[in-house]
Amino acid sequence: MSAIQAFIEKFYSTGVGVPIAGALSWVSSWVPFSLTYLSLFLIPLALFAAFALGHRRGFGLVSVAVVAVVLYGFFLLAWGLNYRRRPLAETLALGPVNIVDRALLLRQYAVSTEELRQKLPKGCPRVLDLGETDRAVYPFFRKTLESYRFPAPAYHPVKSSPAGVFSFVSTLLLKMGNSGIYGPFTGEANVTQPTAPGQLPFTLVHERAHQAGFASETEASVIAFLTLENCDDPEMRYSGRLAFWGPLSDSDKKFAGLSQGVQNDIQCGWDFWMKYRSAIERPTRLIYDYYLKAQGQKRGIKTYDDASELMIRALARAGK
Repeated sequence: MSAIQAFIEKFYSTGVGVPIAGALSWVSSWVPFSLTYLSLFLIPLALFAAFALGHRRGFGLVSVAVVAVVLYGFFLLAWGLNYRRRPLAETLALGPVNIVDRALLLRQYAVSTEELRQKLPKGCPRVLDLGETDRAVYPFFRKTLESYRFPAPAYHPVKSSPAGVFSFVSTLLLKMGNSGIYGPFTGEANVTQPTAPGQLPFTLVHERAHQAGFASETEASVIAFLTLENCDDPEMRYSGRLAFWGPLSDSDKKFAGLSQGVQNDIQCGWDFWMKYRSAIERPTRLIYDYYLKAQGQKRGIKTYDDASELMIRALARAGK
């Protein structure tokens, strides 16, 4: 851990960054719709307006650069510095797991996952209500963070993507491969709807983890997983299990003896996203990949796939 990471962790991520994000979230909570999705259109519009106004005076590009610097500065202050915080693996002392222990853990976890699946109300995951799920899972989210001595953000309802006459925005976001988004300028955690069966709890807590200052996609996923493991509702816990098994290789699943039922539920999630595959998904993922790498995430968008290995470390440390 570098001195800069230690400084940001102590004075920003668990210090002044918490009330800053909390204040933004509180202000945004007074608006019944998502300001984050609105900002996706307003930010490009502001840059275009800066260019148009500046162009008349002969310095259009300079105007754009000034506005971009101001926006980026606010982004860093409001949330972006969290990309430079101390790695979660170091904070929680999540060391490597040897091959034998990893194999044993996967086999045991495959059995417990199927047992958990049998406890689901309908024997398979279903699409849950956003508001009810959010209210039910938040106490466990707060308890999980506090158990690791991380500050928890105050409760403000997670917001949904636009509906009604603006439902085309939700469709567009799904076609871009977006299941949820955290708004660093607004402090809002957002979930894109509809969601695949069994995915809502994990997506919801993943975005809340971003709100709590975990900028890394891997770390937000691990916090979501640990939260759902602490839940007493089988549907909540099973959502975390699907997120755990999904990125793992077919050979891992086969070796672990993962049941066909669980594998079918994972495939159901992939089938849901296949319905929204489009030409805009690839360039969107490419842009986000560059964005993550620019924020110090060396593996870019592949960091999503790294979460399962860090979850394995967390399970090994907990003795599960």
